[in-house]
Amino acid sequence: MKAPLRPFLICFAWMLPVFAHGQIIQSSTFFEPDFRARRPGATTGLLTVAPNLTPYTVNNSSGNTAWSHTATGFVQTRANITDPLFGTVLANADVQLAAYTETTGDSLVFGREITTSATLAGIPVGGQGDALNTLVGGLAGASVLYSWSADATVSGLAIVPDQLYQVSFNVSSSSGLPVNLLSSATFGISTVGVTGDFVNNAQLLNLLNIVSVGNSADSDVYTLTFQSSQALSELEFNFAATSGVGVSALGGTAANQNVLTFSGFEVVAVPEPSTTGLVMLCGVVGLMRRRRC
Repeated sequence: MKAPLRPFLICFAWMLPVFAHGQIIQSSTFFEPDFRARRPGATTGLLTVAPNLTPYTVNNSSGNTAWSHTATGFVQTRANITDPLFGTVLANADVQLAAYTETTGDSLVFGREITTSATLAGIPVGGQGDALNTLVGGLAGASVLYSWSADATVSGLAIVPDQLYQVSFNVSSSSGLPVNLLSSATFGISTVGVTGDFVNNAQLLNLLNIVSVGNSADSDVYTLTFQSSQALSELEFNFAATSGVGVSALGGTAANQNVLTFSGFEVVAVPEPSTTGLVMLCGVVGLMRRRRC
């Protein structure tokens, strides 16, 4: 073995633990699988404006990540469309206003939507715009409070006691949202034994101090550090938000609307100062060896 290679091999051997404890969780797998929690509406019968504030939860998992999505806030109205001359029922019109929690691609979405449909003998049809607009107008008076929650448990980890770790992700709000829509938006780690930027275990940290929810879109990167007092093989994360005022038919938006979106999630081990110094020393030694050669 040539002598100039030895310092590099020695440094590489010293650095193996750092490389092994580098990126713990990456966003490309954290937000899997793609699925949604959204309360389904009634498909038959007549309904006046009917709110439902019971939480609706769906669980799913992929690989080492298990998610539990909960969405609260739903209202529906259904009506018959009748022949104006003979009074016979021609079709049914349906309008639903619902909160949903969804993992999709590289993101977690807290959203709400208004859906409209008209059916003839159970078959979707068009040309019933006036009837649907009437129902949308009736739904607009409903005061619906929303809340969203998503819990993720990631297993198969190798969390080292007293090692410093950093969580980071992007959190953004959509444009055109009513001012003061949210009364809270939080993130937390609920795993026993984890401490750091927390007052105590399972303390949820406020995200509204970095995201301004108003009439324009906003986005920022959120970071926190934590340590564990014991070796852990899994971590539990929680995202949550609650609306503070009753919001009606999305301000006239007849489509999906993202209230908050979380993306770019990762957990990495933070090198200690001694490790950083070792990296610099390896670089200096390598440079010196090259000059001598």
